[in-house]
Amino acid sequence: MAEQRFHDLTIAPNRLGTSSHGRANNALKKLSALINFASDRFGTDDEPLIKLNPVTRLSRNRAWHRIHPRQRIILDDKLKDWYRACCSLKYSVGRDFLVFLLFSGMRFGETRRLKWSYIDFKGKLLTVPREVTKSDRELELPLSNFLVDLLNKRRLMQSNSEWVFQSTKSTNQHISQGIGIIREVRRRSGIYFTVHDLRRTFLTMGEKLEVPTYVLKKLVNHNVSNDMTGRYLVLDTNRNRDYMSKISKAYRIVRHQR
Repeated sequence: MAEQRFHDLTIAPNRLGTSSHGRANNALKKLSALINFASDRFGTDDEPLIKLNPVTRLSRNRAWHRIHPRQRIILDDKLKDWYRACCSLKYSVGRDFLVFLLFSGMRFGETRRLKWSYIDFKGKLLTVPREVTKSDRELELPLSNFLVDLLNKRRLMQSNSEWVFQSTKSTNQHISQGIGIIREVRRRSGIYFTVHDLRRTFLTMGEKLEVPTYVLKKLVNHNVSNDMTGRYLVLDTNRNRDYMSKISKAYRIVRHQR
């Protein structure tokens, strides 16, 4: 049954049109972890709750999918077409959401759950609590002037909602998975992309601009705990904001090229 479920998840079409290999791996690894937890918690040495974790069959058969890191970004000469397609969307929330992802480098899930209470407009600082972040670490992101302006405009348009990116369909709910928005921008721009490509584009742009590696890791909330030097570094927020502004400025130059 575990093997069949793994197969079904592998061949089932993904809503974003991307490979389902990662989804199949993740689902069965979570199942395995739950079974191990239940066995350890509720079984005994003499009588295990489940004698054999069925997911180990995938390991014995070497069935796990090998996942290769994607390298896709939105190229500089395509940014203008992508940005124009975003701006042509019917609802401003979809446009602002995708643009924010590109200019901030934030993760999709964290961005759609942003609340106004996380934003210090005076200090130009976004603080995402650790319980919201994938890394289980608080994210302290200095905002460029471009992002502050974008957020201010959003605040004026929807002052009654706690969510920065309020759903257009549900009352007081954040934006959903955004599948329709992504498909529409793909169609209008002729550019195939996923939301994680925007994060990868942000990091690539930062590297082109020679943003220090530790600063880039800090901006996207990547782990440096395995690096002794990274543990000792205390990065200045205002300095990090300068680099955020540098990336924003580079995007603005690129998207206005003719």
